[in-house]
Amino acid sequence: MPRGTTVLAIPPPLDGARSDRPPHLLRPSEVVADATRNVLIRDGWLVNRPGFLQISATPTTGRPMGLHLYTTPSTERIVVGTTTTLQVFDGSGWTTLQTIATLPNDHVRFVQFYASSIFYLLASSRGFGIQAWDGMAATTTPITPVLAATDLTAAANRVLVANLIQADLVWYPFRVRWSGYNDPLTYAVADFADLVATQGPIMAIRALSRVDAAVYKTDSQWIAVAQPGLFPFRFEMRDQKPGPVSPAVVVSAEGQHVYLAGDGGLYTFDGQRATHVGEPIRRYIQRTLQADVLVRAHGFYSRRDRQVWFVFPKAGDDGPTQAVSLDVDTGDASCSCPGWKFGKA
Repeated sequence: MPRGTTVLAIPPPLDGARSDRPPHLLRPSEVVADATRNVLIRDGWLVNRPGFLQISATPTTGRPMGLHLYTTPSTERIVVGTTTTLQVFDGSGWTTLQTIATLPNDHVRFVQFYASSIFYLLASSRGFGIQAWDGMAATTTPITPVLAATDLTAAANRVLVANLIQADLVWYPFRVRWSGYNDPLTYAVADFADLVATQGPIMAIRALSRVDAAVYKTDSQWIAVAQPGLFPFRFEMRDQKPGPVSPAVVVSAEGQHVYLAGDGGLYTFDGQRATHVGEPIRRYIQRTLQADVLVRAHGFYSRRDRQVWFVFPKAGDDGPTQAVSLDVDTGDASCSCPGWKFGKA
């Protein structure tokens, strides 16, 4: 067959993927969500989804459940929490800092805190109590009393920890506790608040600014605001939208938080209101996800591309194998099926 001579320009779908309209109603600048599994829109071009760079041929001990880039003015080191260990990357392999025990649904969460000329790294999960590392010691040190926290953050010169199993082995799903002033290792017995106005447990806590933090329950959004006096924080409920599916899907990006919710929606929260921004691909996420292990989802922000990424288990999988991204400037979304399991050893 002879080729034609007329050149037709096929524009890339700069307005992103959609699953909320039938294909025949999409504009030329939009694309069916299922058609974006292996490509991304980057700088106006359609490109293959990015690959990976191996940093070590030695695997971690246990299934990775959380990752942190420990940073000081003079060094950067990767710290990972798995189902069995806390480990630090030494440049070629992994060195164990502490033996722990946590479950595949319990994320290992981290926060850094500078006090007394020490760059502390705190790690916790519902499976083990908070561990502190000074960046130099060969092992971490457990904090007493035992506080096994679902999530933790730092604001107003204190560490805040949320959704706890305390030393009495009782689960406190609505509780937030905080450390002493400029003291991430001390937690007074009376320094806590129980957020019981709604029945959803706390899923995540994340700093919004130096003096306040967002507290995410499964059914509402709160803020902890620093104040003078004996009670250093006041807690206010700001909205009642669906909350994040895991503590690891709340992503800080350009002055707000973006998260993946249990209804398949993507939401932003700026401390005032939670706003649904993921309608174009919400139906795609709903029909793709594996609901019973959705708590294993993760999120991260690619500052280079100004995109927030979420990876979650797709139907039939027990680890995150499906990804969606959201452009923080345009709101355009894309979907990807990476062929790998984020969080699988």
